[in-house]
Amino acid sequence: MPAIETAQRKKQTVVYTGTLIKKKGIFQLLKAWNLVHKEMPEAELFVFGKGKTIIANEFLNSQAASTVFFKGHVSRPQLFNELRSATLAVFPSYSETFGLMCVEAMSVGCPVIYTRRSCGPEIVQDRENGSLVDPDNIDEIAASITELLRNTSLQEKYKVNGRKTVVEKFNIVNSAKEHVSYYTEVVREFEHVHKHA
Repeated sequence: MPAIETAQRKKQTVVYTGTLIKKKGIFQLLKAWNLVHKEMPEAELFVFGKGKTIIANEFLNSQAASTVFFKGHVSRPQLFNELRSATLAVFPSYSETFGLMCVEAMSVGCPVIYTRRSCGPEIVQDRENGSLVDPDNIDEIAASITELLRNTSLQEKYKVNGRKTVVEKFNIVNSAKEHVSYYTEVVREFEHVHKHA
């Protein structure tokens, strides 16, 4: 897991990572960005991931479009550098299998806004280590982004608690111990049943 960096984060910089498809919530994010731009015209959104930017751009008004930068697919080291320097990352997804990009952002201390759907609540405790949003609620997505951009103490809270969550819940050593313990118990139970059969 990449080590947390203490470098100065850019102000009013938002990152999205993921494929540019409907189920990842990118189109909802872009609709919400029109509202964010109205409130905070200096804010910038950097979009990393494969997909048709022509389709994505259709969800932006002309003013907001000038503050959105589609970067395409980049290397993992570059992506981690972007997450280390961003003010926050946002993933208003409809469907996730695990939520790796959210965990990766948290691992480098990037404050996150994640989805209430799918595995979102398993990874993020709302208002503790990040914010949760309904991908269907454009106003909520926009309000969560503007609040976090403006609130440096909330950014710091999510940064610290998010990193702590990753270290405690997604640590490979702890996970391996839990797996060994579980399978040891399964084998013990199996042997017990067959011994007395």
